[in-house]
Amino acid sequence: MQEQQLPRIGFIGLGNMGGPMSRHIMEAGYPLTVNDLRREAAAPLLEEGALWADTPAEVTTRSDVVITSVPGPHDVEEVCLGPDGILSAARPGLTCVDMTTNYPSVVRQVAAALAEQGIDMVDAPVVGGAIGAQTRRLTAYVGGSPEVFQRVKPILECVGDTVMHVGDIGCGTICKLVANSVAFTARQVLAECFTMAVKAGMDPLTLWQAMKESSYGRQAMLGGDQPSAWYTGDFEVRFRLALGLKDIGLTTALAREYQVPMRMVNTLEQELIEAMNRGLADEDNASLWLLQEERAGQQARIPRRRSD
Repeated sequence: MQEQQLPRIGFIGLGNMGGPMSRHIMEAGYPLTVNDLRREAAAPLLEEGALWADTPAEVTTRSDVVITSVPGPHDVEEVCLGPDGILSAARPGLTCVDMTTNYPSVVRQVAAALAEQGIDMVDAPVVGGAIGAQTRRLTAYVGGSPEVFQRVKPILECVGDTVMHVGDIGCGTICKLVANSVAFTARQVLAECFTMAVKAGMDPLTLWQAMKESSYGRQAMLGGDQPSAWYTGDFEVRFRLALGLKDIGLTTALAREYQVPMRMVNTLEQELIEAMNRGLADEDNASLWLLQEERAGQQARIPRRRSD
C-alpha cells in the first residue's frame, strides 16, 4: 500500500513567530515553500531545504496549504487579495490558514472572497509568544468549518501543543484578541498594585509569594513557579510594544463595532500610546512596567536568582 503523501505547505511571513513555526512544519517532513518581504529572513530555512518564492502567488502555485503569519489585517488583505496575491494564483481545493492577529471582519471578507474561487480558509492565531513558537508551546485558536479544521489540525500540531476549534471563521481571531487584552490589562493592574505595595513597605518577593497563594495566583497568572521576567527588570524584546498596541487597537475597534464599553482596555490602549510616544515602540511590551514605576517613584523588582 502506497504511503499517503504529505501536502505541500506554503508559508508567508517569517518573523519572530513565522520563522520558528515554519521550521517546525518542515522538520515534520512537509515540503515547504516560503516567502517574506525580506529574503534574508528565509536564509536559515533555505539552507535546510525549503524553497523560496518571490511572491505569494508563486507560493500558491507550489502549495496545497498556504499559511500566512504577517503583521496585521492590511497585510493579510494584500497577501491574499492584492496583485500577485494568493487569490490571483489560487485554484479550487487550496486551503488557506491565517495565523495573523487579525480583525474578525477582515478574516471573514477574505474568506468569502477565497470561497468564491473554491478555496477553504480558517483563521488560526496563536498565543504563547516568540519563546512558545521556538519551543512548540503554543495554543492555536482555529475558526472555520469543522471539516477544514480536521484537515489542517495535523499541520498546526507541528507548531503548538494545543490546537482548539473555537467556532466559525473569525472566532479564532476573537479568541486571540481577548487573550492578549486580558494578559496586557492584568499586567498593567499588577504593575500598579506592586508599585503601590512596595512603596508602602512590602518586599516585592514576599509580595509575589503571597499573591501566588491568592485565588489569582493559584491560576498561574503571576508567572508560574518563578516570577515573570518583568518583575526582575528583564525586558528582553520578545513581543514588540508596537505590535501590542496594534492588537489592543483591534480589540477596542471590535468593542466599538459591537457597542461594548471596555473602560479598562481603553485605558490600557492609552498607556500603550503613551509608551509609543516615549520611544518604546521597538521595546518589549512589558516595558509598560517601567512607566508605572516612573509615575509611582518606586521600583518593584524581585532580585534575580544566581542561576539567572
